[in-house]
Amino acid sequence: MGFLKRNIGCFCLVLVVALTQVSLAETATLEHFKMLSTVEYSSGQGQFTSQVETLFTVEKKPFMDGAFANYLISTTDFNLVPKEQSSNGLSFVIERSTSKMSKANKDLLLHQQVNNLCVASLTKITKDNVGKTWKQSFDLPLFLKTLPKKLDFTVSAIEVKTDAYGKMIAVRAMSSPFKTLVNEDDGSKDEIKSKINVVYLFDSEMESIYFSMSALEAITKLGGSKEALRNEVATY
Repeated sequence: MGFLKRNIGCFCLVLVVALTQVSLAETATLEHFKMLSTVEYSSGQGQFTSQVETLFTVEKKPFMDGAFANYLISTTDFNLVPKEQSSNGLSFVIERSTSKMSKANKDLLLHQQVNNLCVASLTKITKDNVGKTWKQSFDLPLFLKTLPKKLDFTVSAIEVKTDAYGKMIAVRAMSSPFKTLVNEDDGSKDEIKSKINVVYLFDSEMESIYFSMSALEAITKLGGSKEALRNEVATY
């Protein structure tokens, strides 16, 4: 299970997308969404599968004439923060005009840095992108030394028709395969081959996200034994 533990940090990069894709409306809101997380792990010693569904609440309070909004993500299913902290959830501030994240509590500092690098380098997706495929990339924090300096994605946007919601827009982003190196106890290095795929389902105006799914796949051979990890997170 050592490989699985080492990749949790990498998987957090996927979670930041789900956690920060919240409404930027100018009014206060209280929204609920479910997150379904599935982990599949296999090695020469056996297989492991786990699936957990969690109900989250996102409370948004605008301030400073709507230019900024404070968000609080909480759940009653487990403790998001240590019990000794006064907060009952994860909090952060989003600037409406830039989508940059600030004033995050210490449990979200990594997410804050990754989010701000993403919004600084990625091009905003609009309805003009529907029917097109293009390339995007974003830099990663320098202190994440085991990860590459940037991730490259192929992005596509298409219009879909649904019985329940009518016309919607689906956006898919598939990363190019990337490699990371892990230091072993004996001083040797092992290579991990990974990729990340993400899908979002927007309303026809691309103002609200109804569904998202991200998947991290990683494979390595630690000590000559093949290990594979697949972690899927769906929010709806």
